[in-house]
Amino acid sequence: MMALSGYQISADEKELLEHPLVGGVYLDANNFFDIEQLSRLTYDIRSISRGDILIATSQEGGHTVNFKREFTPVPDMGRVYLKASGDLDIASDYAEKLGWLICAELLACNIDVNFAPLLDIATESAAIPSRAFHAKETIITQLAGCFINGMRSAGMKSCGKYYPGAGHVLKSSDKSQYVDKRVASMLTQGDMRVFTELHQAGMLDAVIAANASYPSVDKQDVSYSKIWLRQYLRLEMNFDGVVFSNDLSSSPLTKSESYLERAQNAMQAGCDMVLLCENQSAAIQVIDGLPIDYIASARLSRLLSHPEYTFHGLKQKEKWKQASQLAADLSKS
Repeated sequence: MMALSGYQISADEKELLEHPLVGGVYLDANNFFDIEQLSRLTYDIRSISRGDILIATSQEGGHTVNFKREFTPVPDMGRVYLKASGDLDIASDYAEKLGWLICAELLACNIDVNFAPLLDIATESAAIPSRAFHAKETIITQLAGCFINGMRSAGMKSCGKYYPGAGHVLKSSDKSQYVDKRVASMLTQGDMRVFTELHQAGMLDAVIAANASYPSVDKQDVSYSKIWLRQYLRLEMNFDGVVFSNDLSSSPLTKSESYLERAQNAMQAGCDMVLLCENQSAAIQVIDGLPIDYIASARLSRLLSHPEYTFHGLKQKEKWKQASQLAADLSKS
């Protein structure tokens, strides 16, 4: 999965999109001006690509959104339970309606995948504590499950992040990487329970690996860890959904490695798709280095969407009007 540099597709990017090894495009704020431009861009991406291509973004709500203008402002998910005054039934209803609203608007712009919901535990160490649903695993599982129900009713699959849970991740002493040094039992019986229980309920269609290592289990970052991806996720959890790596181009290379090696290691560890979105030259290096006949995971096609409405048509629906009003009410201080 690669990224684009602006509102339109450049000549070089067109050539990349035509390459059979490019299976996805990640769109962020740099690719968005307004609804009309975004819809034209997603149409052009699909027209240029040789086959089915996943178009993804991250639109959680609150501080973590890529598209603002003309999209409905939605609060951070941490406000949902608070605004329900601790009533879990009311909060669940809010979460489902917001999940539908966010993803219905993305689908209306022909976007397949929203990297959501965030399943991390809310902690004081988090960059945005209000980004997570709650500090208790049981409440996160309940609200995230309802958010996913909303996503699915809109027509979009879920993508839980960041597996196995990054709420307690801290920067290492030398600031070179993110680490969670807690013992394995605290991870598997705590943070990871959210993923396990949502999967057991049939709610997880995909996950994104955390950009971190958990030395009590494996010194490798999760994207490169066969223990986390094959042993825990595939074998013990029996998860058969899509596994996305974290962005492999987000950190500088060491002298002894290349982006190609990172991608190969991530795929060997169990990732179905590797993200190289912050550095286009990294994506080119990987595309040039992998065999042209590399066979993509069949799981990826499950995430493709089929939009039913234009954005204008969506805004005429009573369900959108009600959900949009709810988002406005919840956003008030």
